[in-house]
Amino acid sequence: MGKAKQEIVIPEGRLYPNMPSGAATKIPIFGVAGPIGCGKTLMGLHLAPGVHPIGHAFAGKPRLACFDFEMSNTYTGTGCELIDVPAELGLEKGDEVQYGSIDVFLWVCNRVKKIQAGQYDVIMFDTMGAFDTGLTAYIEKKPTDFDISPEQVRAMKGLFWGVMKKELERRLLAIAAKCETFFFTNHLKPVWKGDKPVPNSFQAEGKNILMRIASLYLRLERKPGENGKLPKYPSALTSEPWGKERLSDTYLDDRGKLVVTPLLPARMPVATIDVLHAYITSPPDLEKPKKGESVPEALPLTEDEKTQLALETAMAQRDTEGSRLAQLDRQVELRTLAQQQPQGPVAQPSAPQTVQQQAVAWAEEVAKEKAEAKEAAELDAKANAALAASDAKGKALMAKNDACPNVGTGDIQTATEEQRQRVASLCGELSMSFSQLQSTFLIPVLKVEKIVDATADQCDSLILTLEREIGKRAKNSQAGPENSTN
Repeated sequence: MGKAKQEIVIPEGRLYPNMPSGAATKIPIFGVAGPIGCGKTLMGLHLAPGVHPIGHAFAGKPRLACFDFEMSNTYTGTGCELIDVPAELGLEKGDEVQYGSIDVFLWVCNRVKKIQAGQYDVIMFDTMGAFDTGLTAYIEKKPTDFDISPEQVRAMKGLFWGVMKKELERRLLAIAAKCETFFFTNHLKPVWKGDKPVPNSFQAEGKNILMRIASLYLRLERKPGENGKLPKYPSALTSEPWGKERLSDTYLDDRGKLVVTPLLPARMPVATIDVLHAYITSPPDLEKPKKGESVPEALPLTEDEKTQLALETAMAQRDTEGSRLAQLDRQVELRTLAQQQPQGPVAQPSAPQTVQQQAVAWAEEVAKEKAEAKEAAELDAKANAALAASDAKGKALMAKNDACPNVGTGDIQTATEEQRQRVASLCGELSMSFSQLQSTFLIPVLKVEKIVDATADQCDSLILTLEREIGKRAKNSQAGPENSTN
């Protein structure tokens, strides 16, 4: 921040001070992640305490609505409208009716629909976990509402998560459009390597789409100092992959040159809303950062964080290559159209290719080969992912079936006719009858000799196993006879 202490003035009806150029500061989506007790909730509540002033369309009403998903918000003196999601949903459903993650998701969506644009300056989700989980479960239950089939949900997890992230982005942007800032919090979760957690290594919960759509995403820390005492306020990482900030004062100077001034350092030694306002008013000197404004060199990257950095780099390279290939495709399209034009009555002899034409033709051939190689790699990756997912789920179901008696006792659910027909169809694709499966590893696991004796779970296990086998054979067939296995 600058040397001279500067008075911070926040324009009436706004959440943030103007930037040094006089431009308004806008943070449509603001997220924070951090361990329990680091100050995530308090940071959000400090954004817009109290009520709207006289003259406002909602004068006297709270400026902030906080959806508390965990019944953990005890800060009752901020003047916000606290929406205790579990309590209100419990009252609505009744004490004797159990509700699940989908119920939470749908209830919150209906509650948000009732909010008028401008009714609150800030809409806050504390935390995002329950909403995220509910949306995931909802898409799994009703995939056809999102133009995917139940079979695709089961076999193509990459497609499923793509749909999920797109829908989450759509809904959060719609919420942000109703207020000046949509603020959300995320807990941290341990980083696992194999079947063990990595000591002192954590990452933010939730989908990476949350960081991507946020204008500001802070990773809060509140660690004991050398004296063993916790600091009064947390610090925050603002740079990727731990955080993200896209706050810059951008303007044209007197010579017509574009000037871009970042408003935040890589690390905020003290992370409060007041300090955020101070940085916006008087940006830091990134070439000469103050003590605590740089990311500690000893701060390690988790494997997921390394993957995230690599993903961002790959996406940038992909977009650049995609633009180049699109231009080449357009050239090919125009050339094809030109060749399809009717020729005149006198056919002109074709001139020999110039060096430039030969270069263009060569570039087209290279681009075509790259596109085909890229498509093949993507198909191979999808096939491997689908096989791995099916294999994991199949093993889990088979383990469950080992301890499961045959139908006829307890609450074991019998297989449906649809499941039996699916098994028969898959057997047909493998050119194998159900009785012929006795010589494989399937029957000892299922403990049945006839499909009519199988339970619903056993049929699911068999379907997954057969689909996995078909997928393997299809992959081996694409790989060529020299790599195929029986």
